[in-house]
Amino acid sequence: MNKDNNLDVLEQLNYKYGANLNVINNASHNKHYFGFSEYFGKNIFIKCYFSKKRFLLEKEILQSLKDDNLLDWSEIYGSYFIVLNFIDMRDMKDNDDIDAFEVGKLLGKFHENVTKENNITNIIDIVGDKTVFQDLSKLFKKLENHNQFIVLSKIYNVLLEFKSIYENEYNHLNKTVIHGDFGYRNIKSLNNKLTLIDFERVKYDIPWLDFIKIFNRELPDESSQKKCIEGYRKVKDLEIPSPLLVKVLEFYSVLGIYSYTSNIKDTKFEHMGNLMLEKILQYIKYIRILKSLILIFVGDALGVACTHYSREEISKVYGKEITDITEKIRYFGKKEPKWKLGEVTDDSYQAVATLKCYDFVDNPKRNDFSELIYNLDSKYCKNTTSCGRFKNSKDMNYVAWFGRGNRGINRSIPLGYMAYLCDWSDTTVIENVVKNVSLTHNSYETISAAIFIVSLIKNLLSMKKVNKISAFTDSLNTLLKYEKEMSRYEFSKALTYALYIKPEKYINEIYCKPSDWGFESIESVPIIVSVFINDNMSKDTMLNLINLGGDSDSTGAILGALMGAANVDLNLFSKEIKIISNNNGNLIYDANILFKDIIDKYGK
Repeated sequence: MNKDNNLDVLEQLNYKYGANLNVINNASHNKHYFGFSEYFGKNIFIKCYFSKKRFLLEKEILQSLKDDNLLDWSEIYGSYFIVLNFIDMRDMKDNDDIDAFEVGKLLGKFHENVTKENNITNIIDIVGDKTVFQDLSKLFKKLENHNQFIVLSKIYNVLLEFKSIYENEYNHLNKTVIHGDFGYRNIKSLNNKLTLIDFERVKYDIPWLDFIKIFNRELPDESSQKKCIEGYRKVKDLEIPSPLLVKVLEFYSVLGIYSYTSNIKDTKFEHMGNLMLEKILQYIKYIRILKSLILIFVGDALGVACTHYSREEISKVYGKEITDITEKIRYFGKKEPKWKLGEVTDDSYQAVATLKCYDFVDNPKRNDFSELIYNLDSKYCKNTTSCGRFKNSKDMNYVAWFGRGNRGINRSIPLGYMAYLCDWSDTTVIENVVKNVSLTHNSYETISAAIFIVSLIKNLLSMKKVNKISAFTDSLNTLLKYEKEMSRYEFSKALTYALYIKPEKYINEIYCKPSDWGFESIESVPIIVSVFINDNMSKDTMLNLINLGGDSDSTGAILGALMGAANVDLNLFSKEIKIISNNNGNLIYDANILFKDIIDKYGK
């Protein structure tokens, strides 16, 4: 609106309402007027919108709430106006002693009162049914000239790899009519009660979006946030998204803040966006740990279809080699499989279970891991396995009589994350692996395999630019320190030998049936490492190993851990990740929580 039109509008409003209105100057996309109206016989407040969409949204909510203060609305010269009864409300300040519980209740009541079928339909008609992620992409592209665009691009590209995970979670969360700009600047005090204003940004979305700004501005401490959530839940149920989805939503808010402050100077608001950006950068600094966890699940679920088969049997049963997780799982000449399509096995759950011990994993005690195994569901700790024998012993001092399989390795994978975060020495790696693995697999072979894998994960995560050969060499040196103590070197020799020959040749030379290879660590880990080092880190890397059969769920899980630590692109497995998300309950959500917990506590 140009200056002349602005004057004309003011004259029109004064004439229409018998008023002598004054302009209220504040930082906003809108204009505001105040003054006494002879037409209404009282002081009025007029809000002018240049966006018809925002005008319609505010009117929709005010009418829905049956707000007695709504007096009139109109359109003049292509601008839109809402006329309200003027009420002298007190602004909330950052240093006000506001009860966070009451703030939560205020938001809960708003969501509850305005989420009606009529409102939802009308709001979607006004704003469309675009998802947060479509808006996010649009906002990101608009900021290409922003001084933070290089940092924004880095975060955008990292988070994009996890799209199949956070979109799947988002699509399963309940939606409500949200405020869209919830914070102290839109909370007023009237007669010592909190009241909410400004509804021009409402939309139909997940409730958590309304917590993002207030939690990063006025209620940044954990205790206030907990009280706010408690207050909300006093009125309405609340689903809390995973830390990954929260970071995506926070990034979305940062983009919105930068878009706003690019047009309207608001130094304080922009500073808030900068602080949020720093927290997101700290989160993605360690994102390869989360990748590694997710790819454990992918390798495990992909491998299920090929377990106990040889390469030849896989082709015979499926008519071809396995190419993705959508292959129907069939057993050739055997009973129906225990695992469902897209379901992970004990290999994934044992890794997650160890991660739950992060509070003491930097100085673990044997009894801590004993408790961990006792608490595993029997489905993931079969009686015929070393873990099952340990669990059935009901003896915390039980020492595995043998155990040369892979579960000890799967369970030790998270120690690689802790070794990286806590910068363990080679000696500490060896000590902690022995404490963990020897509960169920007290053999030189499996302990050696676990020491090497833990060290390899640590070394891969430590590299900004991954060099697989260098990581292999450093990990081999750690293993050799253990082998020197044991005066045995068979495992290090097997690793180096498998590295230079084809996997099929190695399988033939270990004198076992092709369908039964890989169930012992001295068979599995050398081939896993050979495939990992020699392949080009594509989806085919995983499939090449899976289609060798044998203990393919275990070997796939271990390879997945390595590929994630080496920063493979998760988009390669987006189809598999979506299926796993839908078929394994809260597994990926739990992994998200555990990842955030360990980086919050141990992040450098």
